[in-house]
Amino acid sequence: MKIRRDGASHASGFDRSLEPLTDGNYADRNFPTKHLLKHTKLFQNEAIASNFNTESLQGVRLVIERAIAELNLADVDYSSLVEAIRKSQ
Repeated sequence: MKIRRDGASHASGFDRSLEPLTDGNYADRNFPTKHLLKHTKLFQNEAIASNFNTESLQGVRLVIERAIAELNLADVDYSSLVEAIRKSQ
């Protein structure tokens, strides 16, 4: 992270957004995971209707669904998806 902080593109907001990820505190939600799933489904349906390949999006959707169903992260910030990714490794 030191390299990132010393770089020209560093913003103090980055440190503030990183803290919940490292602490595992997702309660102060900006955008709940359940809303991300809703938007992902809407986008996927439109992409399928337009004959786009949605294979990679399906993988993302599975991670979101696992976060909600198995880890009960529906009502916390979508940054909590990192927990679902960690659990799948």
